[in-house]
Amino acid sequence: MVSHNGPHVGITMLPMQILPLLFTAYAYILARKNKEKSKEIWLYANISNGIILLMFVGYYLSVNLQFINQTMNPDDVAFELQRWEMIHIARTILAILSTVLAIVAYFRYEENRNTKITTTL
Repeated sequence: MVSHNGPHVGITMLPMQILPLLFTAYAYILARKNKEKSKEIWLYANISNGIILLMFVGYYLSVNLQFINQTMNPDDVAFELQRWEMIHIARTILAILSTVLAIVAYFRYEENRNTKITTTL
């Protein structure tokens, strides 16, 4: 039995991969434009989010569709589930790293902004 939900999975998950990258790219552009100290941290968050997006497009989309549509060779399922889990762990670590970097960059920006306000008073 083939599932008809396959395309919906990609449509649902793709924005969840793109939105963080767009957010950190926008923050990086602003930080660079304003010569903020946080720009390097935003760059690292972008790299991490970019890798996550590449993982989704390069691996998860096709493999998840094979699982959903049951088109994978049954002999390959056990190995593919192990690989899926390993890549998922890496993706989770990168997502946590991106989040931490974004938080650190934001607080560095706030600290820098408060310093500028204090010195102008």
